[in-house]
Amino acid sequence: MSFSEGEWADFLEEIVRSSSQIWPFINRDPHSSKTHQNVSIDSYTLSQGSQSFRLPPKISREILRFPFLDAIETADKLSTGELELRDPGPDTFLKVGKSIELHFRYIWCGDEIEAFESFDFTLSKVVHQIRKFMLHHTDNPSYEYHNMSKNTMIKVHPIGSKHGIFLQHKNKSTFFSMCDAYRKINRLRNRCAHRSPKSWKEIEPFWDEVCDEMYNFTKCFDTIYG
Repeated sequence: MSFSEGEWADFLEEIVRSSSQIWPFINRDPHSSKTHQNVSIDSYTLSQGSQSFRLPPKISREILRFPFLDAIETADKLSTGELELRDPGPDTFLKVGKSIELHFRYIWCGDEIEAFESFDFTLSKVVHQIRKFMLHHTDNPSYEYHNMSKNTMIKVHPIGSKHGIFLQHKNKSTFFSMCDAYRKINRLRNRCAHRSPKSWKEIEPFWDEVCDEMYNFTKCFDTIYG
């Protein structure tokens, strides 16, 4: 799946808009910038089923799926009537977005928890830099941001070892397939979880499609990381 320049620009804009909705699930510090998604370890205390736990020193690929798995469990309970929520979108559709963000954070930041905690990460810029690499527009993907406290521009490079596995030109088609799935999820999520609250009955018909695209996304990711 390829994107025209116009389609890619629209996709990046969709990521920026959706990140403002995903952000509360990622960073609970009200004083942090919403543009750069710095996170704390406390915000990555995840749950699986009825169990909650603190993340280990290294992030496994399994952990990247936990928000999605929690969303599936929530959706199942909503569908059977075991659970009722006045606004179920954030607990289902938006959690899929969090899982996608974690996958790209793993690619760019590696699997060390310290990087997840302190590294300045902007999802739209990371995705764009990966695209530039895949299209041979750069050999050294990086982006800049303005550090307000130091009043200086900071250049952000991928760190750790995981990006070296992903950033290979042979993975270009797989990367764009991931982006295509991500784009479809974004658009479905915008219909179901943004703006005014919607009942589960209203948004349930779109849930299976979101899950199908998320499975496509994770299948592509696993193709690269084995």
